[in-house]
Amino acid sequence: MLRTATAALAVALAAASAVAAADEPIVLRAAPIAAFDPSRPEVTRFGALEWLGGVSLTSADARLGGLSGVVTEDGGRRLLAVTDYGDWITATVALDDGGAPVALADARVGRLAGPDGQPIRGKRPGDAEAVAVRMRADGGREVLVSFETPGHIAVYRDAPPFDTTPRITAYPPALAKAPRNSRGEALAVVPAGRPLAGAVLVFAEGPSADGETIPGGLIHGGRWQSIALAGAGNYALTDAAFLPDGDLLVLERRFGFGDGIGMRIRRIAADTIAAGAVLDGEVLIEAGFSQQIDNMEGMAVDTDAGGTVFTLVSDDNRSFLQRTLLLRFRLVD
Repeated sequence: MLRTATAALAVALAAASAVAAADEPIVLRAAPIAAFDPSRPEVTRFGALEWLGGVSLTSADARLGGLSGVVTEDGGRRLLAVTDYGDWITATVALDDGGAPVALADARVGRLAGPDGQPIRGKRPGDAEAVAVRMRADGGREVLVSFETPGHIAVYRDAPPFDTTPRITAYPPALAKAPRNSRGEALAVVPAGRPLAGAVLVFAEGPSADGETIPGGLIHGGRWQSIALAGAGNYALTDAAFLPDGDLLVLERRFGFGDGIGMRIRRIAADTIAAGAVLDGEVLIEAGFSQQIDNMEGMAVDTDAGGTVFTLVSDDNRSFLQRTLLLRFRLVD
């Protein structure tokens, strides 16, 4: 009897896991954001970026909240995001003639698989902070997700739906020593055609003990090497992405009662990216309370007929006091 009951329980748990792993449709409502700076609606140029448009997203499904990383394809029309609760979301982004997002359609949501191949259970094990895509030698692709609290990068083959057992790569020592709630905040893959093509860069959210640099790691050829980012003052690092020419972009946010709300993006020259380097670069854009920003956590870079486009998303911390924003800019060189 006990053996029969145990077998039945195992079947039930497997069935529950299968249901949890399946992706489901999710309805996302998009309210347009007419101007990035409402006090100056006629202004579209902010630093080195041109404002294209944005939307504020809401849903009856709580899994929309907590967006922490994003990648886009097809000129920004296809979107994949991860949340710091362990969920993933895909959607088609409808754009107007000027490149502004106006609606999200065909959206689906699912659960990331853990190291055992089963859907991740719980907030801490599912604390995904960034996502990146890398092409394989066979022409396929793999999706990399950095997890903050577990302290590793999970590599999923042909994701989504993220229902396969990922390869796990533990963080390098410099990152592993960072506080559990600030590891693996930014993740990026060096694009094809660059000397370090396919290499993965990962950074902490805040500075190391010296307070001067943000620790990170660069893995190329299966070996971690140290790399760091120059300190950002009262800004915290939240994401990173590469431009097609190999320059690295880092997204930083300021969010708190003392410092107020802020966002900036730095551009780091490709020829300075190397093992052992401390990276720094020019500020492309800096925005604050008067602009339409929130807790900006995710950044994707893509190209369309007009050039290079940025997609930024915010983490609302599943709080009614915050918003889930999707903002679109074009780089002006």
